[in-house]
Amino acid sequence: MKKNVIRIVGLVLVAAMMFAFASCGADNQGNNVILVSFVYDNGQSGGSTGGDTNGGSDTPAPTPTAAPVTQAPVDTPTEAPTAGGDTPTEAPTSGGTTPTEAPTAGGTTPTEAPAGDNLPKDAASILKKYTEVMDQLKNDKPGFNKKEFQEVPKENLQVGSIGGIISPIIDSFMTKEADAEEQTHEKGNELKWVPVNENTKGCLLTDASKIKSATCEKDGTNWKITLTLVDEVDPEPTPAGTNAPVSFHGAVFNPISRNSITKELDGIKVVTVNRFNLKYHDCVATLVFNPENNHVVSLKQIMNIDIDANVKAAIITLDVKGLVINNMSMYNFVY
Repeated sequence: MKKNVIRIVGLVLVAAMMFAFASCGADNQGNNVILVSFVYDNGQSGGSTGGDTNGGSDTPAPTPTAAPVTQAPVDTPTEAPTAGGDTPTEAPTSGGTTPTEAPTAGGTTPTEAPAGDNLPKDAASILKKYTEVMDQLKNDKPGFNKKEFQEVPKENLQVGSIGGIISPIIDSFMTKEADAEEQTHEKGNELKWVPVNENTKGCLLTDASKIKSATCEKDGTNWKITLTLVDEVDPEPTPAGTNAPVSFHGAVFNPISRNSITKELDGIKVVTVNRFNLKYHDCVATLVFNPENNHVVSLKQIMNIDIDANVKAAIITLDVKGLVINNMSMYNFVY
């Protein structure tokens, strides 16, 4: 298991304290500048060596979910013979064979509907398919590669006059895209760190009204589902081993626990946190899979987290705002 320690939220609040102490002339030595760490467990079980990365499958694909249209042979003529024994105009051929395909009411021969015509259209149907594929992923336990990294846009960071000073410090604590290590999860291991973390299900959301937008479209021979959830303030992750979400973001993603951050803040005696919220907005899950067997090709989740806080240190009260973007990608699945 590998843990990714995210200190960004703490650093933003620490920046507010630094600004407050500097403004009121407080001594910045010793314990007045406090670094707060918040542990967000993004680890995953499995070895460090890679397996087959061609995304192939070791098992035969089951029958597609779309059933072909049944062709009903005609056993008897559609019109009765005349008394003189003349053959009716739509009777079997002179060889006595029966037509192999029965015309439909419109006079056309039925054909099997192409897979693309079976794409789910509405949010509820798309969510149902996403859940089906993600739950099967947890059960199948394929191998895959994973990368995760964070972004903190400087234009969204507001911490008094020292935003430009704290920004490089935040950069030093987060994993940037260029520095993100490729993690390898080997086939057959438990998918403990695949959403939903530490649960046996891959999606626990059942309320389609929590979906801001949902699409399902062809991606070559695969299908691609994109889900965007409605905004939610202070969502909590689903408790380990319960399959019982306490927030709708926690039913699809792995949000940072506000409760764990609050416990850390409670230990800071030199600052009072008057307000502290984490707003998750425009969080997107993109799932690409093979519709013939529901095997996942790739999964990407992006969480946008707005930090909104008001802190007081000494006689200074300061508003703190910032945006943290967490990117997680899984790919090269091997079944």
